[in-house]
Amino acid sequence: MKNIKNIGTLCLYSLLLPTVLAAQNLTKYGGSFLETGVGARSLSLGGACTAMQGDVASVYWNPAGLAAIEGLQMQGMHSERFAGMVNWDFLGVAIQKNSSTCLAVAFYRLGVDGIPLTRLQNPDLPLGEIYVDEDGKKQINDPYVFKRIDDSENAFVISLSRKQSRQLSLGGSARIIRKAAGEYSAWGLGFDFGAVYSIKETFTAGVIVRDFTSTLIAWNGGRRELIPPSLQLGAAYFLRLAGFTVQTLADIRAGFENRESDTGLHLGRTNLEPRLGCEVDYHGKVALRAGLMGTTFTAGAGFHLSIISIDYGFYPHPELGTTHQISATVQLLDK
Repeated sequence: MKNIKNIGTLCLYSLLLPTVLAAQNLTKYGGSFLETGVGARSLSLGGACTAMQGDVASVYWNPAGLAAIEGLQMQGMHSERFAGMVNWDFLGVAIQKNSSTCLAVAFYRLGVDGIPLTRLQNPDLPLGEIYVDEDGKKQINDPYVFKRIDDSENAFVISLSRKQSRQLSLGGSARIIRKAAGEYSAWGLGFDFGAVYSIKETFTAGVIVRDFTSTLIAWNGGRRELIPPSLQLGAAYFLRLAGFTVQTLADIRAGFENRESDTGLHLGRTNLEPRLGCEVDYHGKVALRAGLMGTTFTAGAGFHLSIISIDYGFYPHPELGTTHQISATVQLLDK
């Protein structure tokens, strides 16, 4: 009964979010750099990973899932989004402190590097105008690159997860956000809380509220961004048959940014995005995966060699090209 109350409190808070946020001036895209998530396996499953356990990528998807990790697990990911225009990287480490508690730290960065800034050769004349320079030569007033800058968005995360019972795990994360674009920079602090409940050995359910108290990002130029909370509910079902393990996952993400034009489903200020995933694993050696993130198809594969797992995932974009992700995970058991 106590376990059900813990989950119920988390869900009740999320149901009140649209009312609480209605009077606030929210930023629709302040936290968009985090929405893709981390881990090539997770991407190929359509991001339907709220009920997933035992993967250090849970530091993003649901910190409660970290409690299932044994020993020490490390994961690194590199992603080239939108045909290589944007780099998205992740590094996470999780360590089992005792039989019921896991601590994890992670860092992620999204960056567009070497952005050219241009000026006109003669700023007093229109673009393309022909003029005579100080040496008496005719010139075309074309732009030139006078400086290159990097635009980066970073997050450092520390997570703690604990098994409350055989069925219930709870977890929380604190996230420090750092943004920088040329001479401008910003800092922010946010919190996530989640739960995973095993209804039976083959079925688990999960819930996470990201940016639980809203996340304020303050820029050095005086601008303020407020990232509102978002809710994600999910379930996972496992089926084992003749050496194969089939895992099906289904999530629903609810955001409260009032982004009606970006989502197919919305209810007032609430945007809804369904996510689906399926993984077929053969003897823990090779896995094929497919998913659906909203209306976007995702797919990938994984290979497990001794203590190392290599995962690949991708999803296409009709205008900005295909995003590719590669992850490497190292699992060291504490014997």
